[in-house]
Amino acid sequence: MYLSAHMENIAVVTLSALLGLTLTAVLYLNRTHHQHDLPPGPAPRFFSGSTYQIPSSEPWKAYAKWSQVYGESSSFG
Repeated sequence: MYLSAHMENIAVVTLSALLGLTLTAVLYLNRTHHQHDLPPGPAPRFFSGSTYQIPSSEPWKAYAKWSQVYGESSSFG
């Protein structure tokens, strides 16, 4: 009896992990597939995007630097 309950727990944990990994992969692939719709800019990280790159004080300096690095795109304006 103990073994079957233990195996059920393993099955639930395994299925949950697979579902989580599948969902994460789908969201990541969907996000990277649609990046061509975005204007040029710094590459986002997997979970945090680009929020870690924007300073909490004087964020306009980061935006000005990005505009110099990545320039304007004629297809977005």
